[in-house]
Amino acid sequence: MVQVQSLGLSTVDLIKLIAFTHIFGMAVYEKVYVAMILRVDSDGNMKPVEIEWENGEHFLITKIVDVRQAPPRHVGSSQTIRYTVDLAGNRRELYHEGNRWFVEKLVSLD
Repeated sequence: MVQVQSLGLSTVDLIKLIAFTHIFGMAVYEKVYVAMILRVDSDGNMKPVEIEWENGEHFLITKIVDVRQAPPRHVGSSQTIRYTVDLAGNRRELYHEGNRWFVEKLVSLD
């Protein structure tokens, strides 16, 4: 169960959100900041190598598929650099925003 505080919603607003997403079949995402292990070359170019998830678990990035300046697909943000990567056998997107990195996490409203 998602904590009301983690979305910054009142209990009433959370109930409305659950009802709306249930009726219209929409997914809800949250921005989760993560620690990154980077490789920085002599020209200062950064390459993400590994993600450290919020519980301390590490995931190796096996391939960078695409890098482009683009907004997040599901959560609001200022302009970001979106990395499409292969991670633990799955294709995922991670975002570089200023000096921080985040992923979009699907929120379970059950």
